Amino acid sequence: MRNEFRDLLRGHWRHRRDLVVDELRGLEAGLNALPDTPESEDVLATIRSVAAELRTNLERVEGFLGVSKLTRL
Repeated sequence: MRNEFRDLLRGHWRHRRDLVVDELRGLEAGLNALPDTPESEDVLATIRSVAAELRTNLERVEGFLGVSKLTRL
């Protein structure tokens, strides 16, 4: 029963992880299309910092669940 629950959790996690990764990639692509101004560079730097923190947290969860490492963004 415990293994079945963990397998179910892993499957759910992979699906959620893929959604988060897709959103991060889309957000960064959209931000890269911003005009080259100091303000847009600040916004992009903030988004990249948040994305890096999110990647770290995703990798920690994956380590806990024993699933494959997060695909590099």
